[in-house]
Amino acid sequence: QELINNSVTQAAQYADDQNAQQSGSLELLVGTQYQGRTDAMRYVSNFKYRDTDCSEELCVSTSAAAHTIAQALAAKSAAGQLIRGVDYRGEQTILAVDMMPELGIAFLLKIDVSEVEWPLIVNLLILLGAAFGITLLGVVGL
Repeated sequence: QELINNSVTQAAQYADDQNAQQSGSLELLVGTQYQGRTDAMRYVSNFKYRDTDCSEELCVSTSAAAHTIAQALAAKSAAGQLIRGVDYRGEQTILAVDMMPELGIAFLLKIDVSEVEWPLIVNLLILLGAAFGITLLGVVGL
């Protein structure tokens, strides 16, 4: 049990260090099942945009995403998942989840949907503009 607790603490510290270095909305979180419940999880790393020390306070979530993650941890399922939902800031996010069920840890990598979708929209507009330009050149060249 001590090895598991040390692993959880180290994973949380790693997530906190990574969040301090990242710009934008990208956020790494570490969570565990909360008191054996399958409808809640406890964050053991700190939130990037909330001034809460999750090592001192209980940072528990009963969101739909937390419910899904807690069930997977209880079933000792290691399958990765992508979840779209609303985070603790009220932002639409995409959450990539991977688990280490033998340690009871879930790793959550979260990014705002707007940060993912905007570059796709810009690239699509550039491609459409280029296609229109090529088509126009072809018509004018005839």
